[in-house]
This record gives sequence, structure tokens and C-alpha cells, in this order.
Amino acid sequence: MIDTCRSKAGFTRDDQRESAQSAPQTITRKGKPSVVVVSAEEWLKKITRRGSPAEFLSASPLYGADLDTERQHDAPRGLSL
Repeated sequence: MIDTCRSKAGFTRDDQRESAQSAPQTITRKGKPSVVVVSAEEWLKKITRRGSPAEFLSASPLYGADLDTERQHDAPRGLSL
């Protein structure tokens, strides 16, 4: 864990190496976690899309379930202004 004072002073090369090679580093502010530093490689893993939207939907546990997806055709409710 890195405190705000140390993070304001800037990361040293050791800090950068440690962040890149180990688990995410948490920076605290007034004793509470405020920022998490992760390696670029780890960040790319988190944000990279895996598969297509169709693959995502077909992997759903509800895929093939008999759900009523018909739209209701009720008239809109009355509204007095």
C-alpha cells in the first residue's frame, strides 16, 4: 500500500517495477483506498472484449428458456395536465 504523500512525490523506478510485477497497488488518501495502480498488461486484460455480443448472449443461462418476450400493446394511461 502506498500513501498519498509518497504518490505525490512520484513513483520511483522501484515502485514502477513493483507495480508491474506484483499485485495491484492501492494508494490511500487519509487512510482510505482512493486509487489502484495496475500494470498496463493487467489493465489490457481487463478491458479487452472477449467474444462477440452474440456469443455473450448465447452463453447466458437463460438461452433456450421459454420466456414471454411479446410486447404488450396496451393503450397509454390517461394523464391530466
